[in-house]
Amino acid sequence: NPYSTLTSLGDGKAYHIYMLSSANWQVQGVQIPPNTPISLNDGWNMAAYFPQTQMSTSTAISSISAWLQQVKGSDGVYIPNNPYNTLDFMAPGKGYWIKISGNHSLIYPNRGSQENGLAGIMRRKELPEVALKPGSAVVLARCDIAEVRDILLARVDNELRGAEALIAPESFPAALIQIYCEEAGEQARFSILKPDGQELPLVTSLELEPGQSYGTQSGFIILEPQIVAADDILVFETALKGSYPNPFNPSTTIKYDVAADNTLVSLTIYNIKGQRVCSLVDARIDKGSHTVVWNGTDDMGREVSSGIYLLKFSANNHNRSMKLLLQK
Repeated sequence: NPYSTLTSLGDGKAYHIYMLSSANWQVQGVQIPPNTPISLNDGWNMAAYFPQTQMSTSTAISSISAWLQQVKGSDGVYIPNNPYNTLDFMAPGKGYWIKISGNHSLIYPNRGSQENGLAGIMRRKELPEVALKPGSAVVLARCDIAEVRDILLARVDNELRGAEALIAPESFPAALIQIYCEEAGEQARFSILKPDGQELPLVTSLELEPGQSYGTQSGFIILEPQIVAADDILVFETALKGSYPNPFNPSTTIKYDVAADNTLVSLTIYNIKGQRVCSLVDARIDKGSHTVVWNGTDDMGREVSSGIYLLKFSANNHNRSMKLLLQK
C-alpha cells in the first residue's frame, strides 16, 4: 500500500499484526540486552519483552511499580494488588500494553532462571478461543448465580470477544475479563458456560470503549441472570452450538439445539480419511438444548488415536460440520 505510514520496526517496540492464517515469523539480528531501558509515556504504551526467559509480571515490571496502573496481553490482565489478576507471567516473544502515570523507563531485571508459569498455561488451554481485535476493555465482574470454575463469556454481535474462569478470592464468584473491541460504543453481552457445556444467558450488557476499565473491588460490575417466566415460550433454532473443551482429552461435550419436537438428528464422528468412527446420536429428538459427550472411542468402545476428527451434524435440512482435536 503506497499510503502506509509504518515503514520500519523499532527496537523495544511491540506491534499488532493482523494475519489471514497462522504462520511463523523469523527475525534475524542482534539480541537486545534484557535490561535495556524502554521509555514509556503517561497513559498506554506498547512494549516488547526483552528477557529470554519468562518471569512473574510483578517481578518483570518492578522498575515502574510505583507508577503502574495496568498491564494487558493476549494471556491476561495484571492490575497491582488485585487478587483477580490473570496475567501471572510475562514471556519471550510477547508484546504488552502497559499503562502508567507519568513518563518513566521500564527496565527488566536480569534473571538467571525461568520462573514456572504452568498454571497460567493450563488456565488458557481451558478457555474457549476468542476473536482478537486491536483494542480491548477490562471488566471486573461478579455473578452470584455462577460457581467457581464456570467460565464467563462476553460476546459482541454474537462474536466471542472474551472468556475467563470465575474464581472466588472474596467468597463470591468473580472474574477479571479482557474483552476485545474495535471501536467505542460496542455492546458486550455476557453468559455463563457450565462444565457440562450448558450456557446460561445473563441480562447485563455493557457499552465498551477500548482502553477503559470497568468495575473495581469496591464496586464490581454485577451480572444478573436472565429470568424466564413460567408462561414464556422458549424459541430454539436448530443448530450445532459447538464443543467444549476443544482440543480435548479424554472427552468433549457437544452442544446442539433443536427447533421442533420429533426432529430426526444425526451426530457422527469421522476421521480425516473420511472413515466413520462412531455415531453419537441417531434418533428423533424433542425441541430444546441438548448435549452429548464423546469420550474418544469408536463404535466398538475402542480408544482412538490423537488427531483431528470431523463431527457432522444433520437435522432435517440443517447440516453442519466442525473439527475436533483429540490430544493425548
